[in-house]
Amino acid sequence: MKSVPLVTIGRDTAIKAGVRMIFKPNITKSCGTIKRYEWKFNDDGKPDYVSDDNPNTSRVFFRPGKYHARFRVVDSNGNEAGAIQTISVVNEQPE
Repeated sequence: MKSVPLVTIGRDTAIKAGVRMIFKPNITKSCGTIKRYEWKFNDDGKPDYVSDDNPNTSRVFFRPGKYHARFRVVDSNGNEAGAIQTISVVNEQPE
């Protein structure tokens, strides 16, 4: 049976425009070693952050709107897993 990584990145959230948001995913490793961590914050099809040893990153969203943080991992066996978090960016501090 193939064991794939299990990934969680947090609940959907709201933040004030211009505030740095830290992304720290939780990864349950698969049978292989994680070889690639990838974050996408826009829809251009290209990763905004890639690392072979650090899954954490941060991002500042300057304009109000709804954004999707997409996280993906690939292990040494070629197994992939991912998760998506929705970030609502507002002008005022959310309650």
